[in-house]
Amino acid sequence: MKSAPTDRHRAMAKRRSEGHSLAAVASEFQTSVERVSRAIKRIEDYERGIALLRDDPASIEGLSLVGMLMPLVRRALADNGITRLTDLEGRSPDALLQMSHIGTKAVTQLFSLLGEYRRSKGDRKDDAPRT
Repeated sequence: MKSAPTDRHRAMAKRRSEGHSLAAVASEFQTSVERVSRAIKRIEDYERGIALLRDDPASIEGLSLVGMLMPLVRRALADNGITRLTDLEGRSPDALLQMSHIGTKAVTQLFSLLGEYRRSKGDRKDDAPRT
């Protein structure tokens, strides 16, 4: 999974936002134009994810953009109409395992995130998934 953008990535994005070309930023940071582009994209995605989670802490897309869920897992869930953690309620782990790109690690992670979300809302429902 992705980690949060580093200070170096943020410095690259800042230089780019100041009007410097990708090539100039790459030269300054002694890296490739491709890496500068990826760093800027990572920051944009991360910040968009933070904004989504601020508006909706149960957003699967937001969790994916900040690196808490793999993008393939997010897509598989979206393809099955699951866009929020709360959409997992009432679904069994076995049902999720039938979806493409969803394995036991993803199921465990999803129900753990759902439990964290419930606790943050003061919900005392049993966090363990039912099989």
